[in-house]
Amino acid sequence: MKQIVLFVALFCAFFSYDANAQSNPTARIAEVQNGNVVIVAAQNVLVACFTQFEIFANSNPNSFQLWTDEEGLYYLTAQGTIQGKAVILKVDLEMRAGGYHTPFSPMGESCTGVNCSKCTFLKGGGCGCGSMGTPLEPGGGYCNHTITKP
Repeated sequence: MKQIVLFVALFCAFFSYDANAQSNPTARIAEVQNGNVVIVAAQNVLVACFTQFEIFANSNPNSFQLWTDEEGLYYLTAQGTIQGKAVILKVDLEMRAGGYHTPFSPMGESCTGVNCSKCTFLKGGGCGCGSMGTPLEPGGGYCNHTITKP
């Protein structure tokens, strides 16, 4: 009987193992508390979610927020300034085990400001310039949109 139990335990462990879990661990970022989704991860975990992307590789983001799209999907966003340009990056969050986690292989979307002091994500996709910088360029400010993987 002990051999059967051991076999079943090893069988389940083998088939529930995910090779990506070792190289790309997930992190519990947020959970529902009193009907609201709130960030529960520590600051160092939040920073680690974004420094894996080249855009924040040499600079730590300084502001984290939850963002939801028109379909009700949740994202974690980070804002910062890189080489004098406003940057915002978002990563998908997946609902599982009672919380919102980063996926094994996260996809990132970023907006980088050109003559814009605050970039924003637009509902439906893309980027917008939420606050114009100094009028250095003709045509005003804008934010470039990029989709990337770490």
